[in-house]
Amino acid sequence: MPKVEQLPRWLVTEIMHVAQCSPASEVCGLLGEKDGAAVSHYKIENVAETPENRFKLDESEQIAAAKKMRERGENLFAIYHSHPTAPATPSDRDYSEMGYEQALYL
Repeated sequence: MPKVEQLPRWLVTEIMHVAQCSPASEVCGLLGEKDGAAVSHYKIENVAETPENRFKLDESEQIAAAKKMRERGENLFAIYHSHPTAPATPSDRDYSEMGYEQALYL
């Protein structure tokens, strides 16, 4: 995977907006990269039973985002989710459920 030095401001703003629209629930999604630059944001619905403290990507939306990335010539860069009431660091559960070693987890 190409090295991405930083996230563009528009992408950070977009993710922050998604989080601000759902302040009581964890929000989640995927980021795509192309030619060493983060270029896309795919917001994915959180279908966890307790979205206030857990996230689970909606499988059909995740598959659709992966398909769109392939069509655009993008690679998966990162998987993100928010922690509305916890520190902005991965929890033990987050670490245990990481399944894509090529992706960053934000």
